Amino acid sequence: MLPNYYRAHLDSMAKNLRAFPWHDRYAYGMYIAQTYYYVCHSVRLLATAAGRMTMEDNSSHKRFLTHIREESGHEVMARRDLEELGFTLEDFPELPETRMFWETQYYKIEHIDPLSLMGYILALEAIACEQCPWITQELKKSFPNNAHTFMRVHGEEDPDHVAKAWEQISALPPARLKAVVENFEQTAVGLNNILNGVMRRMVEKVSAAA
Repeated sequence: MLPNYYRAHLDSMAKNLRAFPWHDRYAYGMYIAQTYYYVCHSVRLLATAAGRMTMEDNSSHKRFLTHIREESGHEVMARRDLEELGFTLEDFPELPETRMFWETQYYKIEHIDPLSLMGYILALEAIACEQCPWITQELKKSFPNNAHTFMRVHGEEDPDHVAKAWEQISALPPARLKAVVENFEQTAVGLNNILNGVMRRMVEKVSAAA
């Protein structure tokens, strides 16, 4: 159970995810494409953060190395889901909201604290744990099973990841915890921005076709 502060931001993401038109092939395609674009950086962010940790962070360093193996190849699942929908990545360029989502993580790792990445990790894995099972059920109503592998896998795998992430975060001293908390909040806002960006492009597409 996460503290109330985290709960408020998870609820904000959940509200937008529940309102998203998962039945719409174009909307889902655009969303899973954006997921591909930021998930491409998951392993690289973990590796960058692990490489910046001191010997005092050796346990976190080892945990990040383990997490690299767990996350390896996940972007391939998103790309294959997109292809099963009949799209390619070229159909959905990376949105500026998506670039803003992951680009800032490199800055935080290099200039604030490599462990600040835990806020990004916890936000994404906690919301996946809570919402991916429901999203998968919604997707099953409109698309074949091989078109939502990414959502299904993350709904099944991430509960264990969340517990491990929270165990790691809760042991941090106040100054370092602050960097994690700020990144958790920023990640929640960033994911909402991606969802809003996808919806805005949907409106523009409809308007252009009218």
